[in-house]
Amino acid sequence: MKRVFLLACPLLLLAGMAAAQIDPDLDGIGIYADLGATRTRCDAPAQHPFEVYLMVTRPSAVGTIAGWTAGILVPDNAVIWGWNEAGDRWINVGSPPIFEVAYHLESRLPIQDVILLMTFIVYLPDENPAEFYIERSFGTYEWPRYLDTFDLGAFIELHPWPRGSNQPAFCTNPGPTPTQAATMGMVKNLYR
Repeated sequence: MKRVFLLACPLLLLAGMAAAQIDPDLDGIGIYADLGATRTRCDAPAQHPFEVYLMVTRPSAVGTIAGWTAGILVPDNAVIWGWNEAGDRWINVGSPPIFEVAYHLESRLPIQDVILLMTFIVYLPDENPAEFYIERSFGTYEWPRYLDTFDLGAFIELHPWPRGSNQPAFCTNPGPTPTQAATMGMVKNLYR
């Protein structure tokens, strides 16, 4: 009995992680601090690089992802040390931070509840807030999109999270929230 319980616990935790995604809608795209797509904010120390993830959440595609397009607006107070696309064999015909990625036949991304498109390494010279956006209009496309192999002629639009707002897709060192205890130093930083 104990063995069955111990084996079932990790499965229950994994199921709970998938349900805890921050974006509830289909075909979302966001920048996250974790691979479960649950955190769009993080506290990041200055001068210590860290990873951030560009992911599709709740895709409506039937096949696999053959390619995708998106633009990332990087704030002036952040430096990107590396852009690392998912998959083994791919080509980006854009120039970072604009991406128009196509995957080789064997490297196409399988459909899952959360799909990692890219990992990028961020370096912050100081602890000021840094806001990242997913561009809503770039090049010839109005929205980021991906190509489903089930219908290779049709791109599926992706909707940045948070949908329908001007809020950043990801923020580092955002300052205190109403439910978070603040130190006097944090409050002073708000008014500098």
